[in-house]
Amino acid sequence: MHVMGQIGAATEVLGKMAKGETPFDANVAQASAAEIARLSGEIDALFTAEETDPKSEALPKIWVSFSDFSAKSKSLQEAATEAANGVSSPDDLPSALQGIGAACQSCHKVYRKP
Repeated sequence: MHVMGQIGAATEVLGKMAKGETPFDANVAQASAAEIARLSGEIDALFTAEETDPKSEALPKIWVSFSDFSAKSKSLQEAATEAANGVSSPDDLPSALQGIGAACQSCHKVYRKP
């Protein structure tokens, strides 16, 4: 849960820049996207063992369809890596966020409690 929270926080940094709530800073945007990529690379290892923490938002379906879950986390890593390498202006943020958001949602729709 901690890693997912960190991914959410890094995504929020990008979102605030995209909305103009914070000034655009290419270094911060790239670092935030790189952090999402790094953290998403840890997801498989964190979910290898089936957990039953009542505070978790993860559905047991993860461990039934782990290869699909793993592919979705890899998609997030790829989208975030692409964003880290491609965000150099405010105009780059929407497509970067769209890729990251789509990867997050593809997993959350299936493997996260509503």
